Amino acid sequence: MSLSLTTGKELNKKDLLKNIAESAYNIGFGAKVHFSTFDIVDKIPGFIGFLSLSIGILALFIPIFSAKLLSGSLIILGIISLLIDRYSK
Repeated sequence: MSLSLTTGKELNKKDLLKNIAESAYNIGFGAKVHFSTFDIVDKIPGFIGFLSLSIGILALFIPIFSAKLLSGSLIILGIISLLIDRYSK
């Protein structure tokens, strides 16, 4: 039994195993990259919402950030983003 690549070369058992191992590695690496990207995309919006809510609340008490409009806007945006993140799951 003789297998060949698309180039027309004959493929022995050693080369076939090497090609299978390389393909398995590439598929596994691609799956890991996909799942890590999905994890980042899944968790970052909730983190940004919590962070903006926290900064908005702290801005009410810290005199340097005494702009009430800015802190109120951050609180509202934080609550909205947390609600959207909660209902999107």
